[in-house]
Amino acid sequence: MKSVDAPGQCNEATVAPNCASTSDVTAEEVREAAASVLTALQDCRRVRIIRVMEIDREEGRWEVEAEVLFPNVTVASLGLSLQREVLDSHTYLVRLDRQLKVRGYGRKDLIDDGRA
Repeated sequence: MKSVDAPGQCNEATVAPNCASTSDVTAEEVREAAASVLTALQDCRRVRIIRVMEIDREEGRWEVEAEVLFPNVTVASLGLSLQREVLDSHTYLVRLDRQLKVRGYGRKDLIDDGRA
């Protein structure tokens, strides 16, 4: 997982409602914090929250799963003139604490399944 230091740009962020909360913060606050982190990724085009889950009630740790769309690197490098941009979808995980501080994030397929 990466720490949160790299600012970037995003054209659009879509946040969908999901789970309910059982700690100091609401699931909506967690969702918004995670979407904010992911929309800051370089070349991000869209963020769609898939799941919000409280992974440790006592410590107030949360995990958010989201789909993030980026321009297809191969098509972009070819410099083709297209009517629509070709996007690749990647699933990201974001882990936050009860103060909504990001404890880590990264592509789901590159993260080990051990709960950090």
